[in-house]
Formats: sequence, C-alpha cells, structure tokens
Amino acid sequence: MRNLSRHPQTAIHVRTVSKSFGHMGKHALRDVSFTVDEGQFAVLLGPSGCGKTTLLRMLGGLIEADHGDVRVHGHAPVPGPKIGMVFQSFRLVPWMTVAQNVNFALGPLSLAKSERRDRVHQVLGRVGLARFHSAYPHMLSGGMMQRVALARALVCEPRVLLMDEPFAALDAHTRELMQNELRRLVDRQGITTVFVTHSVDEALILGNQIIILSPRPGRVVEHLPVKFRDRAAHDDPRDQIGFAETRKYLANRLKDLVLNDPGSDFYDPSRSPNTMSARHIVNMKDPDTRSGLHTTGDVVAFVKH
Repeated sequence: MRNLSRHPQTAIHVRTVSKSFGHMGKHALRDVSFTVDEGQFAVLLGPSGCGKTTLLRMLGGLIEADHGDVRVHGHAPVPGPKIGMVFQSFRLVPWMTVAQNVNFALGPLSLAKSERRDRVHQVLGRVGLARFHSAYPHMLSGGMMQRVALARALVCEPRVLLMDEPFAALDAHTRELMQNELRRLVDRQGITTVFVTHSVDEALILGNQIIILSPRPGRVVEHLPVKFRDRAAHDDPRDQIGFAETRKYLANRLKDLVLNDPGSDFYDPSRSPNTMSARHIVNMKDPDTRSGLHTTGDVVAFVKH
C-alpha cells in the first residue's frame, strides 16, 4: 500500500547537481535540486536533450554528478536490487523464456530455488503474463515485452523504481493499458517512482508531482504537485475537473521553454512568452473547483471531490 503518513520520509534528495560531458564540458544539467517523498510518483518532464535520462541514471547510481549531491534513502545510489530500472528498449535476452528473463534479475540475491520460482510466478501474475512464462521474446507483442521488463524490475522488490520513457514505443491503446497497470502496481506496493516522459498527458495521468526541466543545460524551472492521480486507480484522470486546463498550461509551458531558448532550432526572438498562468484558467465561481485547488506559486492542479 502507499505511504499515507502525514509526515512521509524523503526517499530521494537531489541537491544542486550539475553534469557535463565531453572534452569541451558540454553541460547536461546545472544546479538541479528536488526531493521525492517515500511512495510518491515523480515525473521528469521537459524538451528533448534537457538531461532527463542523465538525471535518471544518476539516481540509479550508473553515473556520478560533477557537482552536487544525490541521495536515495540517505545514501549515494548504488546499482542493485533495491533500485529497479525500466528502459525504453525492452532489453530482454532473446534465448531466455519470459520466466528466465525475470529470474535473471534475481541473480545477486541469495534466495532458495523455490523462493525464486515463487517470486517469478507472483510477479508475472501481477503483470498478467503468468500464462506466458515459457514463451520467448519473439513470441510476444511490444506491450507484453514491456510487461516482462517491468516484472524483471519488480521481482527484486525494489524500494525505488526508475523508468525512462518505457511506453514511448507502444501504440496508443497498449500505452494506456500499461499506464493503468503501472499505477495499480506501484500504488499497491508503495514504490517510490521517478518516470521520464515527453508526454504531458502521461505526466498528469501518472504523477503525484511533475518536475519540469528547461532546455540544455537542464534546470528545474517548475515543481508542480498534482492531485489527479490521488483518486482510485481505476478512475480516468482525464474526466476530472481541471485536467484539460492543467494540460493546456503545461503544454504551453513546454512550448515556451523551447521557443524562447536561443539554443533551440525553433528559437523565435520575436515571440513573447505565453503569460497564461494556471490561476487565470480557474473558474473561481465553481465551489467544487475551489475545494480541490492545490497551489504552488502560480501553478495549480485541482480535482472535484
């Protein structure tokens, strides 16, 4: 179950992190800071090349920051079973069955053979693939392969789950099914999740909080707590009051970031930034809207109670 404490513990703490690559020191990230509480679902949203994947790899302990500090449950992150990672590519071993691919992730753990078998069986049941345990990757659809990748990340019972655009290559229908399945799984297990996406809709459907990054070098330009996902997992967030308005605000925010970035191919110096804030689009005559209002600065997300 999700952590429902009124005073949740901080699971992830990123403090003034910067990162450069190459001999010319090209900045990917600059002075990035944010926190994610235990059991929360944070979404990293921003234009291509803003350092989202670089930041995710830091959280997984795969690369180190040049400056600043990254802490996961109070410690520098180290790759291992307590931090699960799901990538855009499935990365399945083609000569292994579904069950063998998932079991492969249990390698570092000292578990009896029977416990390994039970864990694999249970996690495949959670992602709806129990009947396909003996199938090989080439026999599966894209959505099924991504569920195998998700099961492989969950089988070690991680405390943190890092996901890098895992549904980007899926068709729209399968993507929506996977979003619903992911919401259900992480809510039930209370896993702290950081999810990278370019999609505003996906960010609003999945996230408890959205961290918006600027074009390269990536900086946190906005931190938006959202409440759409706090409803029952079977509810469609798009039906809730305020979803369309918040989506419009975020889409315009991202467009402005790109069009007003001198390093962008779409830079237009003659264009004025979009000044619409989410406060301007709230119908304050609607008491149901006001009662669900959640603000941070000029940014709001709201839900009908």
